[in-house]
Amino acid sequence: MLEVLPDRADAGRPYVDLRKYLVDGDPTELAGYLRETVRAVRVAAPRWRPRVERRERAAPLTATERQRVSRERRRAAEAESADVWLSFWRADAEPGTQVLAPKLYGQAAAVIGDWVAEYDDDREGWAEFNAEEGYPTVPAVPGARTFYAAADAALGGRKRGTGNVRLYVVPATAADLIDRVESTYDREGLKAA
Repeated sequence: MLEVLPDRADAGRPYVDLRKYLVDGDPTELAGYLRETVRAVRVAAPRWRPRVERRERAAPLTATERQRVSRERRRAAEAESADVWLSFWRADAEPGTQVLAPKLYGQAAAVIGDWVAEYDDDREGWAEFNAEEGYPTVPAVPGARTFYAAADAALGGRKRGTGNVRLYVVPATAADLIDRVESTYDREGLKAA
């Protein structure tokens, strides 16, 4: 293989000497020389890796942009947690019940805080539990403003009670109202008109 090296006019001295050695040298010495050369090249040469095409990357986000994205993700998790808790609570609440807004928020914060602790302890288990039971994907305790916005949407706006206290009234569907009227008439011994 090395014997076919071309004769070049612009070749440097090591190249010319190598050609002369290949033509005039002893074959056993030449084999030893080639073995040593290949060993030295293997040690000195970097390991070959196939060329990887570089993909264009988007410009990195600035600190302000990362913070904005993080806040949006957090707000979405808080809103989802509030919505899920309110749907569970509303399913158990008696229609027409009045609940103080701060008390409702306190209950929600405590329960959702437990969800967050469970999520932090076992994320895979939470994902399975979430898929089966309809809990939030990533639970987060909502701030008061986020919770009240979700509660206003789910339960209707807050009402003012005595002493200027804000409260929610659990809305009733028509079927719930008919059942309540019938049960009231049954208790009082009256007939529905």
